[in-house]
Amino acid sequence: MAGRKQDDIWVHFERYTTEGVAGWKARCKLCKKEMQGVVNRLKQHYSSCSMQDHPIIAENESIDLVARSTALCGEVPDTSLFAKEKRPRITHIGEYVMKTSKSEAELLDLQIARYIYATNTPFIAVEHPEFMKLIKMLRPGYIPPNRHDIGNKLLNNVQGSLLDTCRKTLEDKTVSLSLDGWSNVHNEPVVCVSVTTDKGETFLTETIDTSGHSHTSEYLAELAADAITSCEINFRCHVRNVVTDNAANMAKMRRDLQKKIPNEILTYGCSAHLLNLLAQDVQITGVKEQVVQIVKYFRYTHLPAARYKQAGGNSLVIPHEIRWNTLTDCLKSYISNWHILVQVCEEYRDEINSNIGNKVKNYSIKRNAEDLFIRLKPISVALDRIQRENAIISDTVEVWKTLYEDLLSSQQPAHVLRKVNERAAQAISPAHYSANLIDPRYRGRKLTEKEATDAMEYIHQHCPNAMATVLQFKAGYDPFKSYMFSDDVVDNITPACWWASMHGMLGKDITKVAEQLLTAIASSAGIERVFSTFGYIHSKTRNRLGIEKAAKLVFVYRILNMKN
Repeated sequence: MAGRKQDDIWVHFERYTTEGVAGWKARCKLCKKEMQGVVNRLKQHYSSCSMQDHPIIAENESIDLVARSTALCGEVPDTSLFAKEKRPRITHIGEYVMKTSKSEAELLDLQIARYIYATNTPFIAVEHPEFMKLIKMLRPGYIPPNRHDIGNKLLNNVQGSLLDTCRKTLEDKTVSLSLDGWSNVHNEPVVCVSVTTDKGETFLTETIDTSGHSHTSEYLAELAADAITSCEINFRCHVRNVVTDNAANMAKMRRDLQKKIPNEILTYGCSAHLLNLLAQDVQITGVKEQVVQIVKYFRYTHLPAARYKQAGGNSLVIPHEIRWNTLTDCLKSYISNWHILVQVCEEYRDEINSNIGNKVKNYSIKRNAEDLFIRLKPISVALDRIQRENAIISDTVEVWKTLYEDLLSSQQPAHVLRKVNERAAQAISPAHYSANLIDPRYRGRKLTEKEATDAMEYIHQHCPNAMATVLQFKAGYDPFKSYMFSDDVVDNITPACWWASMHGMLGKDITKVAEQLLTAIASSAGIERVFSTFGYIHSKTRNRLGIEKAAKLVFVYRILNMKN
């Protein structure tokens, strides 16, 4: 049978007994005084004891900060939660107040702004009542910035801070420059310039409004020359390589630029762009159109789409011209789900368009789709490798040679192999062979005798003093030790860094050549990713942004979301 309920005052005392003495003894948790466990006496003692200051407060006497913060927001806390504990006396009003100094407010403003830019959130979000309520709950008395501050003063501050970070990253680095043009949401022509390090870090350095100018090769060469000078001055880096797509005006621009700066700048075309053109060169006539018609029907026609989903079909992919490799993904999704498409067409014959049903059940279309997929798959793999942010021109040689071997092993027709060789000839120059030759990962093992000769002649032409070191490198003679070529070494360090580590032993001639060739990126994929960010930020829903402000937001967004 339960006894009488213990009085709440015992919360503040330790309860114990003494041998040979009847009744309970009590020890005060605040002052540690011992006394008889009589409730009235305990209450009298605690009333006087709790009014005094004690250096040590028991854990269960601490004040709940959440309750205090709630009180500051104008809401009354639930006192029933604290009924069993009497809180210590607070003697200063500052203990009730959460202060925000001017410097703290400025830091909070900047952090809110960085969040807005990093998530591409509209500026007006900072004035939303729910956001204001959140800030009041977290930091009573702090007033967040308005949308005008976010879009102007704070944007300039954050951009300036990140520009300093960018300068520190690029200072004294040898980089590759890419430039390309596109049209924004207002159909205004814009040329963007970016630089990429050998580690694959891409930074937007300049955005140029080219309204009123035709994108001729002469005009683009002038822009490129100015961009190189601007990068070297503003970011204190060394631009040694320029890569663009293979449009006719860009190709002529590269030739013109090479004539202006013959020995300082290496210019070449984007291998990823050429691989995409190769994928178009080797297509089987009519296959793409028929497969796309089937896929669109089962994606966008409600009843067939529902029947297909009920049957367990996976998502079908529609190819996009500006998203390379999506045709390969489309063929893969069609082939892997073909049996489900046939099942749906058979079971719901009356509901499915007869023309589509006949195409689905046509084995010839399926076999042609499989043949095209086998042909495009190696190209897709090569494109993924070449589009990596840290892929350099020495990788380009390996990718094209591996692609040829894969297509040859899959017994592709002669005209397909011929097209591969034609596009490879456009993509690869003697500089590419030289980079492959001095890359410690490859050392020119796959080069033919003629390609190796072209590589050596290129090095001899541009830096004859480096020839002896290159020959020692090829032979593996001193100062090149065998352990320096082990997989553990070459797979965990960039080729440019590998050569830079030997600068003291080899001198500046060979290290200068290696620095240029082994920091030359394989493609202009970095600038294409910048355009994707532009499209995301300067979208139809944010069409009031100007080119200058959009460029600032793109620069900030990319750095704040850069992988560490």
